[in-house]
Amino acid sequence: MNKYIEEPRLIFRDTIQKNLIGPGSDVFVSDSENEIISDYPLSRYYSGILFPERDTETSIGEKEMIDANAEIEDDNLEENLILLDKGEEDFDEDVDISKNVEPEKEYSEANQYFPTNFGLTFCVPKDTKSLKVAFKYAKYEQIKPTNAVIEIDEKDYRWFVEHPYNYINRYFKYENGLMSLNKDEFDKGGLSVRNYRDRFKEDERQRELLDSVGYKKGELLLGRLWKRVQREPIVVELNLTEINADESKEYPLDENQEDKSVITCYYKKIYETHYGKFIKILLANRLNHPKNKFSFGNELLNKKAIFQGEISITGTEFLPYKQLTETNPFDEELNLINFQYREEHSFAIGHGCAVTWNNGKTPTELKTTFFARS
Repeated sequence: MNKYIEEPRLIFRDTIQKNLIGPGSDVFVSDSENEIISDYPLSRYYSGILFPERDTETSIGEKEMIDANAEIEDDNLEENLILLDKGEEDFDEDVDISKNVEPEKEYSEANQYFPTNFGLTFCVPKDTKSLKVAFKYAKYEQIKPTNAVIEIDEKDYRWFVEHPYNYINRYFKYENGLMSLNKDEFDKGGLSVRNYRDRFKEDERQRELLDSVGYKKGELLLGRLWKRVQREPIVVELNLTEINADESKEYPLDENQEDKSVITCYYKKIYETHYGKFIKILLANRLNHPKNKFSFGNELLNKKAIFQGEISITGTEFLPYKQLTETNPFDEELNLINFQYREEHSFAIGHGCAVTWNNGKTPTELKTTFFARS
């Protein structure tokens, strides 16, 4: 809490982060890593989501439209790359190397509405032999009301359950600051989110309970609940001596134990130039879901979606990334901006996300982000 006293604007930053991307947008528990939310995750969060692939037969017209939305290479890029490899002076050093792709081999990036992958491209010295890539993400699973807990002050809980006209207090229990449902009583039936309020309208003397903290917490416990499941970070040591230009090959990260189908994977592309090695990494959701059931209220779609994804790169030195900032002789303002920021380096570009680094001059870690926190 001290950071908010020193810099109050951080309250707004963190609140936006929690509500747009998560976790931490609900009131059940303070431990956001194990959060419980009373809503479909896809209705609660709006960014940092990887959807499953839409499972449908694609017509020729649809395929052309999808291909048009994918990242395409610049018309003059192939010529620039040849010059770069040869070290010729005519090469424009500001060219965006990440767009050096072979269309028939590149993994098609998802459209902006239902993205299935995200990632980054960065550059390291030519003699770099390896680096570490860490993949983090979470999924949400629906839980029964009896498996949920919610934080509450003991005095608020006592006032609610010990009220002389609370005739359903046997359904609740309290332990270590947490209120939950009594499983033995709840499993007998008789209490649901539909009849909960009605149980407090049977007698006029019960109505004051409707405004109590305990009543409101109990109503949340009876709702549709989803629990966050954080996947253990998956760390991959990338061998940079094996140069590959085919980024269509998938490298599984997580598999379904029953049928061995791939849940998540990553794609990589390594391209070596005289300047350095350019590396592109994508994290992808490889599950499938029917195209006609892409509704945020679809339970199965919510289970398949991936949330709060992150890729971090460590274990190497990073070179400034060459951005696409060509000098325009007719744009004095652009030329002035390029001159003013000539000492400010960018160390990566994001694909479907942004990228941050821990030092403006010599970073030791690159990390994807869906929300700039600086």
